Amino acid sequence: MCPVNPGYSENVTKVRNAILDLTPKRDAYHTVTNTIARIKDLWEGILADDFVFSFRNSLELKAYNNTERKCRSLTWELEKLVFEFIRSDTERRLVNCKHLKDLDGVIVLVIKELTIQVNSQVTSMFNDLDVFINGNTLKEVMIQWTPNKKIRFKIQSEELLAEAKGDIYKRKEEIRFEITRISEQTKHEMEINEMARQLAIEMKGISPTETVLKQKFDEKWNTWMVKFATTDDRGDVSIKDQIQSMLCNEIASAAAFVAKTNKFDEKHYEVMKILEGSIPFNWILDECISIKGCLIWKKDTMDNCKKQAFRKTNAILRKIDTKLLEHYAQDKRFNMSYVAEIVQLINEDIDDHNRDKDKYTFTLISPYRAMMLAHVVRYAAVVFTRLNDAYNRKHSLKAQMHSYKGTAWALFENLVQSKTEDFIALRFFREAITKIVIDHVSGLIPFDAQESIVSLFANGKFSLIKDILKHIAQTECFENIKPYIEDPCAFAEDWIFKLTNKKLFENESDGNNVFTKLAKYRISKIFSQLFESVLQATQEIEFKISTWIDTFVKHSNDSKGLPLSIAAFTHVKNRNVIDLKNFVSMLKEQLSEMENDVLDRFREQTANTFKWKTHPVISIMNKIWGCSAVCMFCKEPCMNTDKDHVKDGHPHKCLQHRPEGVGGMMRVKNEKLVEDFCNHSVDSDASYQNVRGKSGQYKDYKKDFPDWEIAPNSDVSKYWIWFFCKFKKQLREMHYAELPDVPVNWDSISMHEAIYSLG
Repeated sequence: MCPVNPGYSENVTKVRNAILDLTPKRDAYHTVTNTIARIKDLWEGILADDFVFSFRNSLELKAYNNTERKCRSLTWELEKLVFEFIRSDTERRLVNCKHLKDLDGVIVLVIKELTIQVNSQVTSMFNDLDVFINGNTLKEVMIQWTPNKKIRFKIQSEELLAEAKGDIYKRKEEIRFEITRISEQTKHEMEINEMARQLAIEMKGISPTETVLKQKFDEKWNTWMVKFATTDDRGDVSIKDQIQSMLCNEIASAAAFVAKTNKFDEKHYEVMKILEGSIPFNWILDECISIKGCLIWKKDTMDNCKKQAFRKTNAILRKIDTKLLEHYAQDKRFNMSYVAEIVQLINEDIDDHNRDKDKYTFTLISPYRAMMLAHVVRYAAVVFTRLNDAYNRKHSLKAQMHSYKGTAWALFENLVQSKTEDFIALRFFREAITKIVIDHVSGLIPFDAQESIVSLFANGKFSLIKDILKHIAQTECFENIKPYIEDPCAFAEDWIFKLTNKKLFENESDGNNVFTKLAKYRISKIFSQLFESVLQATQEIEFKISTWIDTFVKHSNDSKGLPLSIAAFTHVKNRNVIDLKNFVSMLKEQLSEMENDVLDRFREQTANTFKWKTHPVISIMNKIWGCSAVCMFCKEPCMNTDKDHVKDGHPHKCLQHRPEGVGGMMRVKNEKLVEDFCNHSVDSDASYQNVRGKSGQYKDYKKDFPDWEIAPNSDVSKYWIWFFCKFKKQLREMHYAELPDVPVNWDSISMHEAIYSLG
C-alpha cells in the first residue's frame, strides 16, 4: 500500500479555493458535457506532457467551427444582398437610361446607395454575431475570435463592394453598347414592320394558303436581310491575333525551343477535344529540366525526372481542362483576362513545383514553361474563338435581327388576317416580356444554384472530402484516384463541376429537375408581380396604350420586381390600340400561358445546352473548400474553409492525417515509402529533411511550419491504412520509391471498414 501523501489535502484545498475565486469573474460557464470534454483534453495534455500544444482542444475546435458556421451564414446574407442589388436595382436603373450621358450619373448614385446598404448590413452582422456568442454555452471560448471576425466582416464587405463596383461598371459598358445597338435594332424592326404592313396590304383579298403566305414572307425576309445585314464591329482584331501577341511576349526567350519541340499545325488544335494527354512524352526534353542533385527520397536520374515532369504536365493540363469547361458553359463575350488566368495558372503550378523541394529533385525551367504556354494557349485560342463566335451568333445585331423573324411573321400574318390592333399589340407585349424574364432569371439562377449545391454539404469541407473519399474507394481505379493525391483542390473543383451538372439537371422522381424548380420559383414570383403591375396600371390608365405602358413599367420598377425599360415596349406603344380594356383583358388571360412558355424554355435546358451568365462552381469552391493548403508531410488538405483562418490565429489543421508515404515521403536509407502517420511522427524523435526546404525534428516542426498544427496522438485513419495497403504498389510507381514496411494487421482492414470509419 502506498504511503499517505501529507500535502495532498492541502493541494486539493488550494485548487478548490482557486476555482471558487475565479468563478465570480467568469462571463460564461461550460455545460457538464463541455466540462467533461475540457477535462479529457487536459488529461491528454498531461499524458502527452505537452500542455501548450494540447491547449487547442476538441472544445475549442467545436467553438471555432460553430463560430465559423455562423460567420459563413452571415457572410452569405451579405453576398446575397449585393448580388440581388446588382441584378435588380442596378439593372433597373441602367436599362431606363434614355441617353448615354445619363449612365455615368446613375452609376454614382447606384454605388453610393449600395455602399450605404452594405455598411448597414455589416452593422447588423456585428450585432447578430454578438447575440449568437452571448447566448452560446461556449461564449468564453468564442469571444476570443470576435474582434478578428468583425474585422473580417469589414474586409469582406470592402472586397464585395470593390468587386460589385467592377461588375456595375462592366454592366454600364454593356448597357452603353446595348443602347446603341437597340436603337439601331428598333429602327430596323420598325422598317421591317412597315414592310410587313405593305406586303400584307398587297396580299389582302387574295386569300392564299398558309404555305403560300409563308413562302411569300420568306422571300421578302431574305431580301430584307440582305439590306439590313450588319455585323458587330467590336473586336476588329481576331482573338487568335490577340492571344498570339500576348504569347510572343511570354515566350520570347524560348521561341526557338518551342518551334523545335511543337510540330502540331493549326488543324491539329482544331480537332483536339481536351488538353490532358495532348503533350507527348518526347516533348519533355533535357532542356526542360534542371536536376538539383540527390535528395532524401528521390532518384536523380534524368529518365525518372522526365516521367515525373510528364505526370506534372498532365496534372496542369487537367486543371486547365476544368477551367475551359467552365467557360464552355458560360454565355460571355471573350475577354483577354480569360487567357491571362490560364497563363497565371501554368506559371503558379510550375513555381509551386519548383518550391516543393521535398518531393522533386529537379526544377522546371524556362523552355518547359514556354513549351507549355505555347501549346495550351494555341488550343485556348481555338476554344475561345468558337465560344466568342457562338456568343456573337446569339447576341450580335445581325443575330437579333434574325431572331425578330418570328415577330415579323406574326405581324404580317395578323395584318393579312385583319387582326385588331389590340391583338397585334399583345403579341409584341408577349415577345418583350418573355425575352426580359428569360434574361433576368438566367442572371439570377447561378446564385440559386450555388445555394442549392452548398446546402448539400451540411458540414462543409468535411462532408465534401468524405464524399470524395467514399467515391474513390468504391472506384478502386488508381488512375482515377491519383489526381486527388496530386492536387486535392483541383480534383474537388472538377468534382463540384460534375456534381453541379448532375444535381441540377438530372430528373427527380416527379419528372422535374432542380434547375427547373429553381427557375420556376423565380418565374412564378415575377409573374405574380407582373399581374399586380397590370392591375395597378389599369386602375390608373383607361384609354391610351402608351401611357398605360409607362405606368406598368413604373409600377414594376417601383415594386423592385422585374427590371423593365420603356424602350423594350416601343412596338407596343406604337400600335393604335382603340380598345385598351380588351387588350388588358386578353393580357390577363394569357399571363399564365406566358409563364408556362417561359418555364418551358428552362425546362428544356440540359447541362450541355444551358449557358450560365456566371458559372457557380468558382463561388461554390470558395464557400466549401476555401483553404487550399495541404499538410507538408502527408499532403492531406487543410480542413478549414476560411481562406484567412491563419490571420484569425487559427492554424492549418487536418481532419485526419495519412501515412506520409501517400504524399511521397520516403526513408533516407532505403527509399521505402513512410508508413508513419504525421500525428505519430510529431510525438517522436524522428527527423525530416528538405521538406519545403526545411529540415529538423518532427517534434519541433512548429519552428519551420508555425502556421500548422498537428496534434500528437496515437490516432490512425482506417481509411488511409486500407488505401495505403490497397494501392502500395501503385504508390511506389507513382513516387519512384520502394514498397513500405506495412504492419501485418493493416492488411486485415476491409474497404467497408475503411468507408465506415469516415463517419
